[in-house]
Amino acid sequence: MGPQVSGVRWVERREDVGRFCREVAPGLYVRSFTSIAEPRGPFARIVLSNAIESASVVAQLFVPVPDDAPIPDEVFECAVAFARYTRKSVPLVVQCRMGLSRSASMAYAILRVVDGFGHAEAFERVRSNVLGQEWPAPEVIASAQAWVERVTAKS
Repeated sequence: MGPQVSGVRWVERREDVGRFCREVAPGLYVRSFTSIAEPRGPFARIVLSNAIESASVVAQLFVPVPDDAPIPDEVFECAVAFARYTRKSVPLVVQCRMGLSRSASMAYAILRVVDGFGHAEAFERVRSNVLGQEWPAPEVIASAQAWVERVTAKS
């Protein structure tokens, strides 16, 4: 399982922490830009869209990625390294505009590479169905899956 972070309560899989903010693994959250909910206390954040201010953010990686487009390998590499470093001490929020595709796909990559989850378990934790549409978007999650396969094939 993922790192145990002091003071972080493991919420049942995919339980909402607040509107458009859900914990997908211990100390790993997927959040939309519109969400005002966030973990209690200090946390780190990977932002894949517009940044918003929060007094609780202790470290932030800002990498704007177009919506509904594959995420570049370099973004995965940088974000996963950031996740490995920050999750040792604080929870990590992965955020994009809606919290459905880019952030969920990045969380999928983190769950696979950092936390060691298999494909099925990682995908189940990040998937959602909003208004009858499955998320993350196929082309975005495909970029995460392809990157994970390339990285794990090297090890």
